[in-house]
Amino acid sequence: MAYKETTDDPGFPYFYNVHMSVGRGCPNMVEDVLLVQYLLYKIYQNPGSLPVPRGQMVVDGICGPVTLNWILSFQKHTRALGRPIFPDGRVDPGQEIVGKHNHQFTIIELNGSFKKREPFLFANLASAPDAPPRLTAVLA
Repeated sequence: MAYKETTDDPGFPYFYNVHMSVGRGCPNMVEDVLLVQYLLYKIYQNPGSLPVPRGQMVVDGICGPVTLNWILSFQKHTRALGRPIFPDGRVDPGQEIVGKHNHQFTIIELNGSFKKREPFLFANLASAPDAPPRLTAVLA
């Protein structure tokens, strides 16, 4: 299930992580999918230079075609912006070494994009009024 992980990086002291991978052929645990869907949904409410993917995102914990499309679109567009991310259509659990290797985890990029757009919500995701209760329960 999704959780908040602490790091040794003072500029990024914690991030929201998935326990198991999300995407095509992945375990797609409900809370993990909810986290990925919520982060994507919030990022694309204020997309900046990211083009909004096709389909209506519903934060329901089901990794269906729209969620898969949004994951891959986020990866492709983030890579096009020069970030070292591999567009494989899946969100794997991140590691504590935030930004210290040549390949970046999608979950870390999602966290960074969300934090940049919604710093208050990032700091208080467990009590975000528009987050699904099942997600906030596991992050509390």
